[in-house]
Amino acid sequence: MRTLQALIGWVRQWNRRRATERTLRALPDWQLRDLGLTRDEITMVVNATLGANPARKRTIANRPRIRPQTVPGSSAGKAATT
Repeated sequence: MRTLQALIGWVRQWNRRRATERTLRALPDWQLRDLGLTRDEITMVVNATLGANPARKRTIANRPRIRPQTVPGSSAGKAATT
């Protein structure tokens, strides 16, 4: 019974990782940049986040984060007035 439960758990986890990776790969590059990811990192991030290989979690946690850049002249930081 435990073997069957373990197998079902593994299949569910595999399917969740597969669906998440497919969703991320469907995003355009600019949305991936907003998330701080590159296409090359998608598999590593999905596996680390959803537990495929716990040893990779340290790699993801320690990678440098990309900060959003502001465009000069944009109204991103200004309060809206009516």
